[in-house]
Order: sequence, then C-alpha cells, then structure tokens
Amino acid sequence: MKFLLIAYTIILAGCSGKVDDLYELAPANKIISFTLTSQTTCFSNCVSYFKGKQGVEYFVLQNKELNRIELYDFIAGKLLKVIPFSKEGPNGVSEICGFAFKGLDSIFLFNDRTDQCYFYLTDTSGRIKRRFDTDNRSKKYFFVPRRTSSVLNTSIYFENDSIAIVPSFIPYGFDKPEEIANCKLLAKVNIRSGQSEILPVPYPVLYNRRNLPVDSDFSFIKNAGKYIFAFCASDYIYYLDGGQQLKKVEASSRYLGGKDFISNTTDDSWNFKKILSSPYYSSLYFDRRNRLYYRFVRHGDNPTPEGSFKSQLIYPKEFSIIIMDESFKVVGETLMPKNRYMLGMSFMTDEGLYISTSNINAPDFDENHLRFQLFTVKRKH
Repeated sequence: MKFLLIAYTIILAGCSGKVDDLYELAPANKIISFTLTSQTTCFSNCVSYFKGKQGVEYFVLQNKELNRIELYDFIAGKLLKVIPFSKEGPNGVSEICGFAFKGLDSIFLFNDRTDQCYFYLTDTSGRIKRRFDTDNRSKKYFFVPRRTSSVLNTSIYFENDSIAIVPSFIPYGFDKPEEIANCKLLAKVNIRSGQSEILPVPYPVLYNRRNLPVDSDFSFIKNAGKYIFAFCASDYIYYLDGGQQLKKVEASSRYLGGKDFISNTTDDSWNFKKILSSPYYSSLYFDRRNRLYYRFVRHGDNPTPEGSFKSQLIYPKEFSIIIMDESFKVVGETLMPKNRYMLGMSFMTDEGLYISTSNINAPDFDENHLRFQLFTVKRKH
C-alpha cells in the first residue's frame, strides 16, 4: 500500500508539471498589411481593431505627431479616413493620447494632459460633442483618466449607460504605502448624465524582491464580470469580481530567473541601462474563442551603446507571452524569436492574436507598410 501511495504521488507530480505547459502560440499562415502615408510611422502608442455595423472590420491607429486618428479597411489594408483634432480653441483637446471606438459616431478620445481629468466624445468628423470630467474634488488627488494604449493594453468598458475607466497614474509625491492606498483604481462615468463615481478600490502596494517600492503602471481589461489588473512590476494578476477587495493569483514568467523589478524610489529609476536590463510585464489580452489570457513579458536586454534608449525600449530583443486559463493558472509560455516582432503593438480579433512584425531590427522591415502576423493557440499534449 505504501508503494502504491508513493507511485500515485509521483504520477500526480508528473501530471501537475505537464498542465503548466499545455499550450503554445504559433504563427498562422496570415499576415495583414496596411499601406501608410508618408506622414505615418510604423510605431503608434495606440492601435485597435474595430468591427462596425454589418460586420465591417476596421483597423485604427493614432498618429501622435499629426494629432489625428487614421481609419483603415482591415481587409484591404487601405486608408479610409483621417480624423484630425485641434490642440487649442473651442474644439481643442490638446495632444491626443488614445481612443476607444463604440461606433463610428461614438469615439472616446483621451489626451496627454496630466493636470486635467477630462476625456471627450467625438465622431469621424473630429468635432467634439461632449467633454467628461472624472475629477472628484472632495479628494486630495486627481483621478486622471488613463490613456487607452496598445503599448500597455488598456481600454474602457461600456456597461449599459456607464463607462468603467481606470486612472492614468499615482500622483507625484504619493510614494508612502498609506498614500498609495488612498489612490483608487477604478471609476465609472455615466455617459448620459456625465456624473462620475470613483469606487473605493485602493491600489495595491507593490514591492520588488529586495522589498523596495516599484512602479504602479498596469494593463487593464474586463472579462466575465471581472476587472483585471496586470501590474508591470508584479508576478501576480489582480482582479475584482464583484466586491471592493482585490484578489490576486501568481502568473509569473519562467524566463525571468532571478531578475528583479526596478525600484521607483532609487536612482535606478533614472538609469537607462538599468531600465533596459530590468524585466517588466506588459499587455494582457483575453482570447474569447479559446477562453485563455495572454500576458506579454519583457525579459530585460543588455543595452548596446550604439542604439538610442527609446529605440531599445520600443524594440526589445526578446520577449515571451504567458498563456493562462480563466482562473489565471499558467498553462504555457511562448518565447518569441529575437528581433522579429514588436512587444507594444498587438490586438485581438475573433481569429486570434495579431502581433506587429514592423520591428526596425527585422531584415524585412518596410517603413511604408505596417504589418501584423496572426498567432493562434495550439495544444501541445
């Protein structure tokens, strides 16, 4: 009997090791390409896939330099419309920094101002139809709406007449644990009345392995009634599922080894070499067809003196994608080829995960076309 128990334990241990490596992401035989204008670069802080009425598919990108949104035919890859925005004046929004499409007549727009709590409703004409304000002036801090982004996947979520929205940052000077906990993670804005409510959900206080405070930036998505926060400097996934207390599940990368997250309270936070060599978790996505989560993770590179800090930050040599089931259990991790794909330009469709191949270090880089490779998940066992 004792032998059988030992054998059963060994079998279970072997099985539990396998369930952590059930899936992998593999490139499908599909690449989509968008023909860019001479005034549009292959990198954008915000790209998005949008399906309109009658199932018409669009690809949308932000052209930050020209303060405009560009709308493309997803199938043909051709530019359909340019939507410019004024920085000043009665229709001014400052510099745009993110967008979210509910429809062609309902586009929510964000700007780069960190001293304002506004976001806007517009349409394909570029005319500002309404301004929303998330500031709660009874508090000691601003709730600045987070800029929607594909660099660190974050959007807003429509809930009947309301929008669920997260803050852009913890205010400068809020670095003590009790001060961070006073800052809130979630707000809801009624798009009919314009009223906003900041929910009493505090930021978690995060530390690295040396017990030093770390950056509080995160990727944010909503799925199955859960508000999900994937912090850049945490191995854990945090989520809300109906209450006001954050729950967490470890979902760490196998490739980080002993590397530690950079602290935001030391000189390291201004050391470009330390920033580039430090790991961080990036975008989180949910694959509705396969009921799986994908979490991007940068491993940290050895900086090269000939490359600029910005280019090395945007185009890391190596990253991987963690695959999780609906309970956030890690069920696989795919290591991406070096210098081939872009960490910060991806989006989900019903087909799967699209990742940009427009990496300036790739041998087939073409500045006139923005390209994305379709990846689909495969079961390994």
